[in-house]
Amino acid sequence: MKNAGYLISRGVSMESISVLLVEDDESTARDIEFQLQAMGHSIAGRCCSLEQCPAVSRDMKADLILLDTDCQSGEIIFETVHWMRKELDIPFILIAGDNLLQTLSSTTDVFPYGYVSKPVTPEMLDLVIKRAMERFGHDINPAGTHDEKAPVRNVPGKLITGITAILAGLPQMVLFMDVHGKILESNHDIMGLSLTKDTLLEGRLCSEILNLEPGECPCLRAVETGKMTEREICSRDGQWYAIRSIPVPGEEGGAPGIIGIIDNITERKMTDRALNDNQRRLEVILKGGSLGFWDWDLDTGYVIYNRRWAAILGYSADDIEPEIDTWLGRIHPDDRENVTLGLQEHLEGKKHYFESEHRLLAGTGQWKWVLVNGNVMERDDSGMAKRIAGTVLDISRRRRAEEEAARLNNDLERIVEERTVRLEMANRELNEFAHVVSHDLKAPLRGINQLSEWLKEDYWHLLDGEGREHIDLIRSRVKRMDSLIDGILQYSRVGRNMGKEEWIDLNTLLRDIIEIIMPREHISVVIGNRLPSVYAERICMEQVFQNLLGNAVRYMDKEEGVVTVTSSDCGFCHEFCVSDNGPGIDPRYHEKIFQIFQTLTPRDSIESTGIGLALVKKIIEVMGGEIRVQSEVGYGSSFYFTLPMREGLHEEQKTHTGY
Repeated sequence: MKNAGYLISRGVSMESISVLLVEDDESTARDIEFQLQAMGHSIAGRCCSLEQCPAVSRDMKADLILLDTDCQSGEIIFETVHWMRKELDIPFILIAGDNLLQTLSSTTDVFPYGYVSKPVTPEMLDLVIKRAMERFGHDINPAGTHDEKAPVRNVPGKLITGITAILAGLPQMVLFMDVHGKILESNHDIMGLSLTKDTLLEGRLCSEILNLEPGECPCLRAVETGKMTEREICSRDGQWYAIRSIPVPGEEGGAPGIIGIIDNITERKMTDRALNDNQRRLEVILKGGSLGFWDWDLDTGYVIYNRRWAAILGYSADDIEPEIDTWLGRIHPDDRENVTLGLQEHLEGKKHYFESEHRLLAGTGQWKWVLVNGNVMERDDSGMAKRIAGTVLDISRRRRAEEEAARLNNDLERIVEERTVRLEMANRELNEFAHVVSHDLKAPLRGINQLSEWLKEDYWHLLDGEGREHIDLIRSRVKRMDSLIDGILQYSRVGRNMGKEEWIDLNTLLRDIIEIIMPREHISVVIGNRLPSVYAERICMEQVFQNLLGNAVRYMDKEEGVVTVTSSDCGFCHEFCVSDNGPGIDPRYHEKIFQIFQTLTPRDSIESTGIGLALVKKIIEVMGGEIRVQSEVGYGSSFYFTLPMREGLHEEQKTHTGY
């Protein structure tokens, strides 16, 4: 569509155009073609060299030619573009690489319609194409023909009248300066420089427009060295510039000067800084977590493995190939199917992420356990995965610990099973022992008791006071021995012969116990508040309260004795208190009284087996509670004990009758 240029020159907005691309680098060509198509333009064709350009351009209907100056030498470029200006009515734009300064110096005579430098960006390319098509409506060659050159001005080097109009399409600022850095001519693209509203640059110093200290302009270095210089510099207001300058010798009496090309790279610097910061953070995270990293490009098959990934398997980064088989090929045969299946499901989008624990063959020939995570980073329009990245963590130590824990657990289960068998045998033996005690040991006691009863009945009148005392002593010791045997049997049964558990209203239970122990008239037993119901064995609760209340009544030494029972809810347990105003207990004996067969008074003064409190303590501890005493001599005693609310019955226990 040749008339595109005419439409623009008439003020009509530019439609899509057809572009002929002369570029020998495949990657660069694809990138430029993609940008052009994204702008709505079409590709008329592509040449890989300037020699092909004349033949191809004749056959193709192109509206614009993009020419890479890196394809051939400057002489061939000069000949080709001169031929295009003479034979073709098509605008052309030169693509320059890193040698943009040399390109400017060597191509001013051929009057291109614009320049664009690599790397080519969409914004840059769109701007240069629009301006080239605008100029195509009025050729800027002042000589009026494509063969004639424009007159040379008496300024530094071969500066051509109108060259700044051509350079106006460049995203960079191009300055023509004298040897002192004063601007003689520019393309007037202020490109975000810190300028005043007066944007005229001619006559101002380069250091001024860049907000630099006087004499800091790097362009002056080109005059001193006589060579092209490149430098990145930060201005006083924080702007970053990439400045390339080339000295231009004076000709035909003209003064020497400088050509400077300036890029505002502040945004790029900020981006680079952010990327570097993120990279450092990632490295710290990976290093701190001992994580390896991998990044797989599924289009090319290229995989990046970091040093930690290689080190986990005992390699250096140079020892491993950048391919996926470096990982998948080292997977243990027993794990490979599950790993590849999980990876495939994630790549197909069936799973949100990939995670696998498996074994990899290390350089030492040993298998290492690793945890590999991955996530697709990029998919194409059809949903196919294009790139996936993730981490790897050496979990060999954890897996060994787990295997050791499993082994120990198996050993523990075996030991528990063996000990359970032995415990069951011991319980059977204890039951047999209890049977022996209950029947065989009590039989002689019954005989002694019966014999002493006969002696008392038949010979009591013949005995003096001492003889009668001996008969009573025999009978009391037999009774004590019988009680001792009963206490031992009760103590041995706690925790072994579990009876039936049921809901027990402790208020009713205590009234029954009070009737059994029959406190003397001067002793009162008081239930201080409404007691709860508990889920337990009735016989156990009877033994606990009967022993505590019985001791309080038995040892009471006050004319008006008071025994009080109270309870409180502690959240997940009940706490009970049995207190009295009796003789009290010396703190030295607070632990001793809970030991079996221990009493604090002579056995003959107050009948006691020394088993009661030991039995209470054992029952409470078997039920998961604790017991303690607070007491001082002369100030009575308070026994506190807790009973946990049974798991799963907590709410029911709170609402059961008794609350």
